[in-house]
Order: sequence, then C-alpha cells, then structure tokens
Amino acid sequence: MDLHYPGDHEVIKSLSSSVYDTLGRARHWRRYVLGLLIFFAHISSSTAYADQSKNPSKNNLKDSIPYSQDFWYTHHFFEKVGNDESLPINIVSSLTQDVAGFIWIGTQAGLVRYDGYRFEKFTHSNRDPFSLPDDYVKALWPTKDGTLWVAGYGGKIATFNPKLKQFKEVQLSPEVNDEAKIGRMIGLTGDSKGGIWIAAEVLGLAYLPPDGGKLIRFRPQGNNSNSLSEQKIRSIYVDKSDNLWIGTFNGLQRLSSDQKQFSMIASDPNDANSLASHGVSSIFEASDGKIWVGLTRNGAAWIDPQNQQLHRIG
Repeated sequence: MDLHYPGDHEVIKSLSSSVYDTLGRARHWRRYVLGLLIFFAHISSSTAYADQSKNPSKNNLKDSIPYSQDFWYTHHFFEKVGNDESLPINIVSSLTQDVAGFIWIGTQAGLVRYDGYRFEKFTHSNRDPFSLPDDYVKALWPTKDGTLWVAGYGGKIATFNPKLKQFKEVQLSPEVNDEAKIGRMIGLTGDSKGGIWIAAEVLGLAYLPPDGGKLIRFRPQGNNSNSLSEQKIRSIYVDKSDNLWIGTFNGLQRLSSDQKQFSMIASDPNDANSLASHGVSSIFEASDGKIWVGLTRNGAAWIDPQNQQLHRIG
C-alpha cells in the first residue's frame, strides 16, 4: 500500500509558524527548541519514508529530504519586539541578560526589563531613594546571584536587588565618594570571582574585589612596559580566563588574570598594520577563543590570543 502525506510542506510551515510564535513569547525557550527539532526530525523521516515507498528505486535518502531553502525558518532575519512605547527612547546604550533570563535594556532615558511578555521601565525619581540613580545607563553587568550592576553615564554606580526591586548606590571607596571623582563612565564588567572592573574618565581603570575590599586603581607608570599604557580608555572586556582586555585610543592591552602584567597586543607603533594609533571601541571573545575588536576607523579585526596575530576585516 502506498503511503502518502498530502501537503507535508504546508503542514510544516503552518505548525512551525505556530511554534515560532510561542517561542517569541516564552522565556523558557530551550524546551521549545528541543521540541521543534524533534518535530521536524519526525516529519522529515516520515516524508522520506513515504517517498521511498512510492519510488523504491530511490535509495538515496538525500533525494527525499527537503533542502534548507524549502523552509523559511532556516533563514536568518530580525523580528521587531514591542512597539514605539516599549522603550523610553529608541537609543540603546547597553544590553544584557541576567541569570533569570530577563533581558535588560539600558537607554539614555532609563532602564527597561523585558520578560518575554512585558517591558517594565525604571527611571530616576527625586522622591524615591531606591530608584535608578542615573537615567542614562552606560553599562550593565549581571552577577550569578541575580544582582544587576548598573553604571550611569555621569559616574554613578548602583546595584539592583530583583527581589525588592530597589537600586542601591555604590560608594567605591572613602576617597572616591561621588560621581565627580569617577567622571564619565566608559565601561563596567565583572570576572568569574565576582570582582567588578570599572573604567571611567577621571577614575581611570579600577577593580573592586569580590569581598568588598579596598578599591584597586591602575595607572600608567612612565617607562614601565608592564603597566597600563594610558589613562584614556575606550573599552574593557573580561575573557573566559579572567584576563582583562583594555581598548585605548592607541591600541589594545591585556592584563593577566593575576593582575600583575599588562601586555601590548598587536599594537606595535613600528608596524603600520598594527592597532597602534587606532581607537579600540569594542571587544568580544568568540566561542573559538578569538578576540574580536571594533575600531573607531578601518572596520574590525580579530586576534588569535596564542600567537597574537592580527587579522583585519574591512
């Protein structure tokens, strides 16, 4: 008896569209992805079996499995989330996801939390001491215990308690006790031990230990090649090995995880192809360990940390 599955492609498209809509609304998406994979694996095998039953001469399974171009869901595309009122302003300055799965969106007019259904806005209020200290959110860092660190553009730093829904301003040290001594915020990030790295115009580069110990500041030390190369920093990033990468106006540096040695990376001023004299505005570590950098001009580049070879893009 011939097996026949009429309209398999139409059924797939209809059902997968329904599943995709569910994915867009759900916070716990992993189980839906797994279910989707199982579903399409079943449909594909059923289609293949039906095709071979009708055409015994076709022994090549590839002939009966639909190719990727047959399905719209295999193509990459962007989907707009929310509407014109979801964000207080359509200028996003920072973005992260916490351990609970919430998406945090920092803007120049407040902070927004997206739970997969709703957008919840947080802004500063003079009448509420536990409100967001600075509406211009420059950097965000979620910790393993659910705390969210928030750095304002003007230099104020706070932590957000998700249970109480309260912000608490952080005083870095008795000497650095207000935003004027921090200056314009450049970046804030954390390491695997729970420490917090901060880069700001006046403060420079600093590290707040996880035990709440004394703030450690790093400054250029003249002709010491193992020190920070310059006070003006463009970007900071902590890799999977807890090395700190520092983008400056004149190249790239790396601080070892023991915080004892700064190294210039692909930034030899005598090499015209190096990053020397280039501003490094963003840094990212890919899953294969490559370090990608965005430049203020001349596009982007990636570096192999093992041999420190620079590969330019664009």
